Amino acid sequence: MLSHPAEKYRPYPPIALPDRRWPDRQISHAPRWLSTDLRDGNQALAEPMDSGPQTAVLGSAAGVRL
Repeated sequence: MLSHPAEKYRPYPPIALPDRRWPDRQISHAPRWLSTDLRDGNQALAEPMDSGPQTAVLGSAAGVRL
């Protein structure tokens, strides 16, 4: 197994589009990886919420009625 799998790939060469800025941006580091398994609720968050904000989020989610 590779010790640094991100080094396996080379970045694509940038495309010259003078009227736009975002295509010239390149990712310089890996994204922050977090658990996406939300079955355990508050513990899956990067920064767990206290009961006040958690109640507000659950109340607004209940109002959406998915």
